[in-house]
Amino acid sequence: MIIIFSRDKFLCDNLIKTFESEAVFCSAGFDEFRKKMKEKSGDVVIVDIANTAPFDITKLKCGSIVLSGVPKFNEAVKLMRFGVRGYGNRAMMPDNMRQVVNSVRSGQVWMPPFIISKLISNMPVGDLSENQTDDVEFSERESQVVKHVSSGLSNKEIAQEMGITVRTVKAHLTSIFTKTGLRDRVALALKYKQA
Repeated sequence: MIIIFSRDKFLCDNLIKTFESEAVFCSAGFDEFRKKMKEKSGDVVIVDIANTAPFDITKLKCGSIVLSGVPKFNEAVKLMRFGVRGYGNRAMMPDNMRQVVNSVRSGQVWMPPFIISKLISNMPVGDLSENQTDDVEFSERESQVVKHVSSGLSNKEIAQEMGITVRTVKAHLTSIFTKTGLRDRVALALKYKQA
């Protein structure tokens, strides 16, 4: 079940339409939201930060997604520290919203690409041999993809840099995630960031 917390009826209606094949509950008031969380725990909570009363998001026992009018890097970092797994623009396209929910459900982090790139770029640099704790063998192309992800490039930028399609980049990432057991590009970048 997806539980939405927002006073914006238009947003709620759009999200209900986006997830029409699922159980979706939209709450405009905090008491109603809290009651629904107690009686029927959602597996994902979507919080419209601009149209809700402040509350302690750390108490949510499910994947949480925060929507903002204009996503900001500092706000994303703060929310991640509170356990938020997804963050994006409240006006994002339905396909992107489904991708956010699916990512959060599978334990991954979903943020706008510019935020992910900035997070990776701001990570401390380490030596690959020190960070690599297993004997994963990558193909030459997979190694290039790992290097580019670790430097903060998006899939589109990696494709342009390597002269391949975005679909091929995604295929390499799928193989890399399978080989390493990692679940997302942030974890990949943390593990393999080099000087």
